[in-house]
Amino acid sequence: MNSKQPERIPLSAAHRLSAAQAARLLGVHVMTIVRWWRVGLRGRKLRSARVGGRRWTTKKWLEEFLQEEESDGSVESRRRQEVAAANVALQERCESKGHRGERPTGQGKPSNENA
Repeated sequence: MNSKQPERIPLSAAHRLSAAQAARLLGVHVMTIVRWWRVGLRGRKLRSARVGGRRWTTKKWLEEFLQEEESDGSVESRRRQEVAAANVALQERCESKGHRGERPTGQGKPSNENA
C-alpha cells in the first residue's frame, strides 16, 4: 500500500503563533495577518490551522509566505516593500532575542513590547 502520510503540523504551544503574536513579530496590524489568512496576497494565503477553536500559524509558514511574496516579480512596488519590511522585522526580532532561525518563545502572556 503506497499511501501518503499527511504532513505533521508543528503546532505545539512552543511553535504556534496567534494573529496578534505574528503581527507583533512582523510589525504589522493584526488584521493584516487575518486578511493574509482569509483572502491572501496576490493569490497566496498565509498558511494556518485551527487548534482548540483558534487559528494559528508558525514562524516557518510566515517565512515561506514572505519569501514567496518577495520573490514574486508581479507584486506591486508598495506591497513588495511592505512584505520585505515585515520579513526584515521578523529576522531582526529573532536575532535581537538571540534566536537564530527560531521564533523567540516565552512563558505565559505576551509582553507589551513595541515591535
